[in-house]
Formats: sequence, C-alpha cells, structure tokens
Amino acid sequence: MTALIIAVVVSLHYFSRLNQVLLFWIAFIFTRPFGATFGDLLTKPLAKGGLDLGAVQASLVTAVLFIIILFISRRKNPAHPLGQQAE
Repeated sequence: MTALIIAVVVSLHYFSRLNQVLLFWIAFIFTRPFGATFGDLLTKPLAKGGLDLGAVQASLVTAVLFIIILFISRRKNPAHPLGQQAE
C-alpha cells in the first residue's frame, strides 16, 4: 500500500501542478513506516527475519544506498544539485 501511495505522489509531481511542499509532506509521512521497516530488517537478529547488522553497519548500508541514489539522480541532470529539473 505504501508503494502505491508513493507512486501516486511521484505521478502527481510529474503530471500535475499540485504544491510541491504538500507533495513532499505526503511522501514524507508515508515513507516513515518504510524507513522503520528497513531499519528493522537491517538490525533484527537472523532468527527474527533480519540481517543482524549492528547500528554502525546498518548506518553504513543506508549511507551507501543514499549515495548511490544521489549519484544516479545527479547523472540524470548534472546541472541541478539534486538531479531534478529546475523550474
């Protein structure tokens, strides 16, 4: 369900004139459960379905993923600091 909501927000971003701040906050509110679940996946013991990483290792995995995402978005539009079209 969360993925569907985020897909709707992304679609609204590209295909509507809705306020970008409003869209940001909608996405922010609905991605918080995903972030918590991702954190649980990284840090829970293997017996409970997690990867049993410590806090430092989980933080490093998250940081690397953020860097990769930023690098990919930057390559799509190198003129803009976040890789998005300037309006």
